[in-house]
Amino acid sequence: AQIPNRDLSVLALQEFAEMWASEPTKRKPDRGRSLRYGPAVSESDAPVAAVGETVAAVAGPAASGSGDAEPEVGPSAGPAAATRPGLRVLDALSASGLRAMRYSLEVPGLREVVANDVDPAAVAVLRTNLERNGLAAPAVVSHVADAAALLHASRPPLGHRFDVVDLDPYGTAAPFLDSAVQAVSEDGLLMVTCTDMAVLAGTYPEACYAKYGAFPLKTKHCHEQALRILLACIDSHAARHGRYIT
Repeated sequence: AQIPNRDLSVLALQEFAEMWASEPTKRKPDRGRSLRYGPAVSESDAPVAAVGETVAAVAGPAASGSGDAEPEVGPSAGPAAATRPGLRVLDALSASGLRAMRYSLEVPGLREVVANDVDPAAVAVLRTNLERNGLAAPAVVSHVADAAALLHASRPPLGHRFDVVDLDPYGTAAPFLDSAVQAVSEDGLLMVTCTDMAVLAGTYPEACYAKYGAFPLKTKHCHEQALRILLACIDSHAARHGRYIT
């Protein structure tokens, strides 16, 4: 199941990268000061998302900010249009780095892929794998940190949000959702994989309520129900920070 999961994630990121590159940066007026984040910052402040069973997109409304960087104007672009910079991707729970390496090698238009793991031994293996596949910074950057702490540190005004955040833990992604919805940039993508299907599909309703805030039913539509529960949970976390998913 892990190989199809990674294939789906790569496909989703490829499609998102194409959409990202095809839409010029839209300059937005400076909204001055955000009640939540303080003065306007250079990084994008609100995420937008796409959806799939293991892929959820997060979007956001209202913070200040005009983009991740000063966009470059393409040769055919008009005075109001600008080309977006490449995507900055975080593989928050990278382990051996396989997913991060596939992103870098198979998805064009990426500016940077950050491969993070909390285990220094795992990151040492990750760095060896990067060398074996001829990858190095800035294409793929290895990082040792707690995923939730790294996501929280990526929030403005002190941090820089990621255009794409990928969460693929063992079991539930619930402990990382609150920080993840704050770490995705405007028009960005949040990809979430949860492998605790017995919980989401109704076998353990009490555990589902504890993790996702919903009581599932053990019915034939349990897989669609699981997806809806996960999306509702992500949306709930986003709403607490003035954001939303689409």
